Amino acid sequence: MDSPYTLNRGPNAGEEQRLHNQHYNMWMPVAKHLLPPHIFGSLVKLEHPPAIADLATGTGIWLRDLATKLASNARLDGYDYDTSKFIQASHLPENVRLFPGDILKPFPERLRAQYDVIHVRMLILGLKADQWAEAARNIKMLLRPGGWIVWEDYGHSGITCVPVTKEFALWSNAEVQYARSVGRDIIFGLPENLRKTTGRLFMAAARQILKGTLDKTESTVIKSHEEADAIVDKVISDIETDRCVVGFYIHVITGQIETKDMGRTTVYLKQ
Repeated sequence: MDSPYTLNRGPNAGEEQRLHNQHYNMWMPVAKHLLPPHIFGSLVKLEHPPAIADLATGTGIWLRDLATKLASNARLDGYDYDTSKFIQASHLPENVRLFPGDILKPFPERLRAQYDVIHVRMLILGLKADQWAEAARNIKMLLRPGGWIVWEDYGHSGITCVPVTKEFALWSNAEVQYARSVGRDIIFGLPENLRKTTGRLFMAAARQILKGTLDKTESTVIKSHEEADAIVDKVISDIETDRCVVGFYIHVITGQIETKDMGRTTVYLKQ
């Protein structure tokens, strides 16, 4: 698969740890739930064992956690085109199964309309601009009538650093100074320990993204891995000394497949 994804740079053990750290120490403290409560509530009311698929599952950690919340007869399937990070089957509940699967290719016909919920997280780094619609079509075919999709992602414009670096510093620093003076919240509402942990984890991924970008294309801004390391190290130092706050917005979009007795597709947006 020709992917713009720039992570997966380290040894498997390190990448697995990064994914698990992001899940437990960054994503879950912010999102609070594995699934939005109204969707989780619909699963436990089904007359059949619920079937959930996690696409671009990474290690499968999200499914492993979800298994602790549902009955043991729930069907929990994970798909990823890169199977090298999968948690070993012996370390998973019996009803969690992980398979190779590429969201940019149609899934086998036997999987059509097989799932009550499809979960997708963080495709922004893995998809090109013209691939989102194709991915969405392939995802939709897996859902049963009345089934839900839960898509958690962010956009590049939502990644913020307060105060931002020199290109925007004059305007931003003046605004931040004023905001502080009038008591505005400039730290995204996060407690200090979570704010700094999030910043460290984000910059750990940013280091890989920057180096992966250099490996894939010639940059007119940063010329070497050494320069990339120096930049990331400086941002981390600024985070630790409270010179800047690094964070990003998470968007959770949920949508329900139309059924014959529904007038229209219902879409909820949580930001």
